[in-house]
Amino acid sequence: MNVYLLSPYHKKGEMLLHAHYLIEMGYSVVSSWIYSADPEYDESYYKRQDRADRRVKDINNADVLIVFSDTDDKQLGPMSPSEHFDVGYAYSRRTPIVLIGMQEHEFSDFPTIVHIKQWADVIDLLKELNSFMESEVQSNG
Repeated sequence: MNVYLLSPYHKKGEMLLHAHYLIEMGYSVVSSWIYSADPEYDESYYKRQDRADRRVKDINNADVLIVFSDTDDKQLGPMSPSEHFDVGYAYSRRTPIVLIGMQEHEFSDFPTIVHIKQWADVIDLLKELNSFMESEVQSNG
């Protein structure tokens, strides 16, 4: 199962730890942003477009999107516009979405978005999702 981890950039180190754990559990992590060198934040059109294209490609390859909401972080506030785009794009593709943390707005209440409070609950949820996906493949194939 391919997992995309979505969080604010400042949590890159934490995401690398989560990715390592998921890989040890047999999952693939397709969030290329966590493996890339720190960006120079070149805001030229071509650099921004390259980052956007890479994120869309990663989400296209994901079987599930795990979102780390930062609304409980008083310093940073809500997700960035690009993170909102990523969630909306995954939702439009019917990619399962797991939200860890607080719900930010009414779109977080869609019944297809699963809410959990902490990272520790992710593995059990992924196992359930993986079983469901395998049964869907068997019944359709």
